[in-house]
Amino acid sequence: MLETKNLFHNCFSNSISEEILLVIAPPWGVHHPPMSLGYLARYLKDRKIGYKIFDLNMELFKRADTNQKKLWKVENDYIWRNTPPHEMMLRFNGLFDLLINKIIDFDIPLIGFSMVDPNQYITCEVIKKIKKKCPQKLIVAGGPICATLNERKWLKNNTKNLIDFIVVGEGEKPLTELIIQKNTSTIDVQVKIHGLLDCRFDNSMELPSLPNPLDLSKIAFPDYDGFDLNAYEAQVVSVMWSRGCISNCAFCKEKSLWERYRTRTIESILKEIRFYQNKNINEFV
Repeated sequence: MLETKNLFHNCFSNSISEEILLVIAPPWGVHHPPMSLGYLARYLKDRKIGYKIFDLNMELFKRADTNQKKLWKVENDYIWRNTPPHEMMLRFNGLFDLLINKIIDFDIPLIGFSMVDPNQYITCEVIKKIKKKCPQKLIVAGGPICATLNERKWLKNNTKNLIDFIVVGEGEKPLTELIIQKNTSTIDVQVKIHGLLDCRFDNSMELPSLPNPLDLSKIAFPDYDGFDLNAYEAQVVSVMWSRGCISNCAFCKEKSLWERYRTRTIESILKEIRFYQNKNINEFV
């Protein structure tokens, strides 16, 4: 495996007080870092907000034995979906408890979970375990699983109403505003931010008003500062070309997630690819 340059790993989160721990639970890909967390991290970094990355998915995969690693194959997604999450955790012989304790041990008050099908089942179980051991931790959830009213109600029921905040749609702006408000005023009052539900005060799970869509060519692409890229199975990164979809299919939630179709400029995409190539990464998905 190629070694990336040292500047690519964990130099930012050590220099500024960490305000949020960004987490993705299994199952998710193991060949490249999660782009969703990459965009959130870069947006926070550019606004001088400290963060730490904890890829629970990869931390578990690295510790799993050969047979357990087979569960990350795409054809085995159904196992994660159809096995009760507490039973799924037991398959890993205490590894989940070890890693959840690591999450709790970070002296960071806010934990953000990226929820993407089918990792919502394990994520809900992780949230319950964190809140049981450390109820003062604040939990914010975001991602495609939060897009529809039925899904948000499902999250509420399956975490016993333990999620404090839910971000709907693009997470960069709402998450940043939440951290700023948390630091400048009391967090015990209801937070009112476009694109964010304060579940502590609003049990309806109704869709909040959304912020104006971001200009994709003006937000910075992920530099994966704070990610251990050498932990992944391949030296590959995802490159986002657009958000949204040109269609409006009745069965799909893409429109509710992104509101409208937007693309990046060719120049910004090429700039990102050249940045990665300078870090010895030459494969993109």
